[in-house]
Amino acid sequence: MRSIKLVKLSSNEDIDEIINSFIDSLYFELSFHPKPGLVTPISQGRHKDMDFFMMFESIPLIRKYLNGLMDLCDKSFYLEQESMVKDSMTFHIEDEELMDYFFSILEEEIERFIHFGAIVENQMFSKTKGVNTYKGIIFTYSILFVAMYIFSEVYEYKLLDNEGNSFK
Repeated sequence: MRSIKLVKLSSNEDIDEIINSFIDSLYFELSFHPKPGLVTPISQGRHKDMDFFMMFESIPLIRKYLNGLMDLCDKSFYLEQESMVKDSMTFHIEDEELMDYFFSILEEEIERFIHFGAIVENQMFSKTKGVNTYKGIIFTYSILFVAMYIFSEVYEYKLLDNEGNSFK
């Protein structure tokens, strides 16, 4: 049995908008005051180990991570060679079949996703000298991002086998 991969026909513009929304939400949330017990521009709240500036400076790392996560999703779920797209047939895939495809790939690749998240967590801890500014966000955004990545895609793809031949 030949294994197949999809070739994505859409761009990552929608995904870029998702990343921008995620990052904007972090800046907005950080700038709100009052927030009882939480870091604000004028209070550390209950977090004596961090302040507004430490959290503010951690946010670009989250953007870098989400861009890297988008690349990891592209590499995990799709073939990269654009030349393969020209010679293959276009198929419509039923929603259920498409979800089965994405989730089977995700199951195969889950260790790569976990490892990538752990690398970013370590970078955050290095930048903040061991302070956990956004570890929960890295985890939560990872789950949301991959789900939004999968569900925001268009439902027309090119099906190719490992050698780049049309899958029939």
